[in-house]
Amino acid sequence: SQTTTGSTSPPVTAEDTREQMDAFITSYLATVTSDPRAAFNRLTPEFQRASGGYEGYMGWWGRVQSASLAEVASDPSDLTVGYTVNYVMTSGERITERVRLQLERFDDRLLIAGEG
Repeated sequence: SQTTTGSTSPPVTAEDTREQMDAFITSYLATVTSDPRAAFNRLTPEFQRASGGYEGYMGWWGRVQSASLAEVASDPSDLTVGYTVNYVMTSGERITERVRLQLERFDDRLLIAGEG
């Protein structure tokens, strides 16, 4: 006979992880200009410090009016995500940038651990 416990969950597949990573980046970019404090809290404490704290983080994000995801490619094997983002700056300037982030899993959620 088989016994099941409430604490076991089905194994997470690479595809599940990829979808979670894609959703995380989509949500992060949607949040970062409307609620930058909430977005900042999606960084690991180490990366928050490396970003110069909230003030340093806002040095960049405070100049971004909108950020829209053009393309994303997540790699579940090492939790890296590469994406192309179209920024509209508060100055009206438009910038397209290729970004690569290192994610880390904390409990059941993802956080941004680094860039590059």
